[in-house]
Amino acid sequence: MREKFLLLFVCLVLVLPVAAINYQYNPISVITPVPTVTPTTTLGYRSYPIALATPTPTPTPTGPWTEINANAPWSPRAFFSSLVMPDGSIVIMGGGSNDVWRSTDAGATWSEITENAPWSARNRFDSVALPDGSIVLMGGWTGSNFLNDVWWSQDYGASWTQMTANAEWSPRGDFSSLVMPDGSILLIGGTNINVLSSNPDTNYNDVWRSVDNGIRWIQVTSNAEWSPRSYPSVGLMPDGSILLMGGLGNSGIGLNDVWSSTDEGATWKLVTPDAGWPGRYGQSMVVMPDGSIVIIGGLSYIPPYNSTVLLNDVWRSTDGGKTWTEITANAAWSPRYGQSSLAMPDGSIVLMGGSNIANHFNDVWRGELPNPLFSEVPVAAQIPLATSTPNPATTTPMMNSTVVPVTTTMVSDIITASETISPSTSGSLSVPVTQRNSTNATANQVPTNTPGFGIISGVGAIAAILAIRKWTR
Repeated sequence: MREKFLLLFVCLVLVLPVAAINYQYNPISVITPVPTVTPTTTLGYRSYPIALATPTPTPTPTGPWTEINANAPWSPRAFFSSLVMPDGSIVIMGGGSNDVWRSTDAGATWSEITENAPWSARNRFDSVALPDGSIVLMGGWTGSNFLNDVWWSQDYGASWTQMTANAEWSPRGDFSSLVMPDGSILLIGGTNINVLSSNPDTNYNDVWRSVDNGIRWIQVTSNAEWSPRSYPSVGLMPDGSILLMGGLGNSGIGLNDVWSSTDEGATWKLVTPDAGWPGRYGQSMVVMPDGSIVIIGGLSYIPPYNSTVLLNDVWRSTDGGKTWTEITANAAWSPRYGQSSLAMPDGSIVLMGGSNIANHFNDVWRGELPNPLFSEVPVAAQIPLATSTPNPATTTPMMNSTVVPVTTTMVSDIITASETISPSTSGSLSVPVTQRNSTNATANQVPTNTPGFGIISGVGAIAAILAIRKWTR
């Protein structure tokens, strides 16, 4: 009996390692119920820029307009020429005389460059400042005849060289000119009849170009799409296009249409037939550093030449002349026409001189425009997530591409998702999953062909069978 128990014990010792080894090392596949996925969300916050922190500002009267010199040392004058030089100084010339003055402090003080330039005294002419700091002066009215001469100065108007006594364009006044990005000069429109005469005005709608500082001129077009006129306002836009607006047409009525050219004046497209501001001539117009356009004052004729209205209003366009906003109907300076206005590098406007028909002026004013009317700022395509969950009302400052402060609002948004897995209660479907044993052995760790464990398992099984058969006998 004792021998039988000993034999049974040996068999069990041989069999148990087989079970232990299989449990410890061999991964098994079990059938578990399909999990039920319960989504849970975590709220985070993304920051989205909004167009404005406050409503779009309503334009306020320009200014304040500040009178920086009530009585400049140059004589009262109208229809003269003024320039902002590359160094930021101001040069004025002519206006019934042939003197030249310069200011280095935006018109507060002045120095006379020359009392008597070699070109004849004139008004209703125009001039341009070239990129190299030289000045080109063209045409005008002497009080008895129109001119088509061209003069050039390299020293702020102290000395002059006549480039031509008779340019290819006909003698005229009341035209406009500008310098293109390549340094060429354009001369646009004008008239050759005294505006105060009883004869109908003969106005032009031609465009001329010079690439050699006014020595020679080539006609760009003899008949532009806009109607012939004197006193047109022209300006060069930041993209190199040209805008033309207003002036006095052959009918004697002030105009308020706006035209644009993208090919140096060869062809023109109508921007708007009616800008909204009263038709006028003798106005001044500037293109601001931000690309907006400002038109200032002038004289509005009401036909048939029996009523005139002097203006001191200021209008502004921020979309290339398509639409206009009246900044003020009555600026601090008195109504006038024939004045000169300049856009200064600091974004201010300097206005000088002019006439109210009865009297000429020699005052100097400086104006500041209200902030540009902001357009809606595009929402950023992707803003980095906040590292912590802020209050939804929290705002943080940002800057847009034009360095204008903008506000961003932290808006709640679903940014992460987690899943809670629970056993299915239906049990209708199941999927196999791999589980690990209690010793955390890696799945598929045990090689099925390991020799030692295989032999032990076989011997143990045979011994157990033989023992049981003998036991039952």
